[in-house]
Amino acid sequence: MNQREIALEILYKTINDESYSNLLMRSRLNDLKPIQRAFVTNLVNGVLRKYELLIYQFDELLKGSTSLKNKLILAMAIYERFFLNEKDYVVNNEYVELAKNEHDKAFINALLHKINELRYSGIEHIDACLPKWLYSLLKAQYSEEKLKAIIDVYQSIPSLYYRLNKSKANYDDLKHLNIKVINEDIFSCDNNLINTDK
Repeated sequence: MNQREIALEILYKTINDESYSNLLMRSRLNDLKPIQRAFVTNLVNGVLRKYELLIYQFDELLKGSTSLKNKLILAMAIYERFFLNEKDYVVNNEYVELAKNEHDKAFINALLHKINELRYSGIEHIDACLPKWLYSLLKAQYSEEKLKAIIDVYQSIPSLYYRLNKSKANYDDLKHLNIKVINEDIFSCDNNLINTDK
């Protein structure tokens, strides 16, 4: 099972079965390499965070009922394209292969080609990745500037926190990585340090 299949399984169980994505990831990612774990974590959390915006991109293109798995495949593909800057042909090839049969493969392929011609867009609460009721509530209570600040915080990707392995490095060794020292053992960094040599 490849990284995207695992991400799809986690997303499906999270949404369909109302499971906790963090617990699913903890049990499913143990056998992956660190770089693969980071990719799956980013993909799952990104799709969940921006789910409404991603679904909005193709909702009007759907005819009839569409399975949750196919919707998730499309949402994952769009997330990779718009937010991870993956090439269109890579996205199309990888996600068409996730479909379970030839009919679904053709369906996913056709929609991804249509979506490739578009740029992502939405309406206010969709762009904010917030439910309409919550966006309306915040808009009624806060100024435009404050509302934008709230949305920016909500949409921001959290910093990663690390424990310093003092037997391998010190803070001087890590200066070039733009870290923020929390205390003598803990630091944060906006970059993924999994593949660094420290």
